[in-house]
Amino acid sequence: MVSCGPGRPQGPVYRKIAGQAGPYGYEVVYAGDTTDYAPSIDSIFALIHATFSPEVEGSVVWKFNRFDRTDTLFCFEDSLYLFGTVYDLTKDISVKTQGYLDPTIGPLQQAWAKNPQGPDLDSLYAFMGFTESLIDMIEKTDSAGRYRETQLRKADPRMRLDFGKLPYAYGLDMVRSFLQDNDLVDFRLVLDDIVLCQGFADNPLSVFPLTTESDSVRVLNRAGAFRDAEDKKRLMDPAYGYPVSADDENSIEALYVLTEGAALAEGYSRAFMIMNVSGINDFYLQHPEAPVEVLVIYKPEGQWDKAVTQGFEQAIIHKTAPEEEVP
Repeated sequence: MVSCGPGRPQGPVYRKIAGQAGPYGYEVVYAGDTTDYAPSIDSIFALIHATFSPEVEGSVVWKFNRFDRTDTLFCFEDSLYLFGTVYDLTKDISVKTQGYLDPTIGPLQQAWAKNPQGPDLDSLYAFMGFTESLIDMIEKTDSAGRYRETQLRKADPRMRLDFGKLPYAYGLDMVRSFLQDNDLVDFRLVLDDIVLCQGFADNPLSVFPLTTESDSVRVLNRAGAFRDAEDKKRLMDPAYGYPVSADDENSIEALYVLTEGAALAEGYSRAFMIMNVSGINDFYLQHPEAPVEVLVIYKPEGQWDKAVTQGFEQAIIHKTAPEEEVP
């Protein structure tokens, strides 16, 4: 005899996959679908890595950094508009943050590593800066308007590009589009200290703890990037040419950004961490329409304080949600 009674109630079916996106680990959790999307997601990040890594021989960035001509253009095919999209997005954030997001500061970081007492900044600034006078991109089309090639001009053969984590964050945005194209509505994507949640409304999977003991933030249908004081040790101030950790006026201890996509969250959180609280305040005075929400925890003159936008305040949950078991 076997029981014919009702079975145990079934909850949501989750699938969790994890992998490597260049130097960063990623994790994806999605509900309502048992399909293994890992091969497709891996291929997205492999394309990002093969295009933007300065260490991968043959990548666009690797080739550009070794291109030593200023009398001609560096030309390559970007038919998917992958490089062009990341370049334009970086340029837009750079302009809006007064140049604090700068993918050309690699030589400055290397110079400080070699000379902790301080390099010759004037000589470095001769070929540093994400400005049209030093570097420019043109996407050429034929007479019918069809894409033909992308051209980059560098004013100095010593100029180098390194977009850091931002292209991989854009890869997270591509993964979101891929999952949505496959009719998934509830998923969480994590890449290092960047998260992107779609769906999962009123679900603990879209809730992440803040530094305070009891507060959390819900990342709902958007992305968040989280930074702490350790990040300042790896950041350079492109305006003054010094490590951010050497700036006594930068009192930021933790910073959280919420915005539309992962690449935007990564770019703005990096720039804001360098700009300090006063610079962030100036940003919002100049761009009140910017869809970027931020929480800054800082310690001016030894006293803890915080600054928060209204949109971020509305996303805060003042009681940490219980964890939900995910297979």
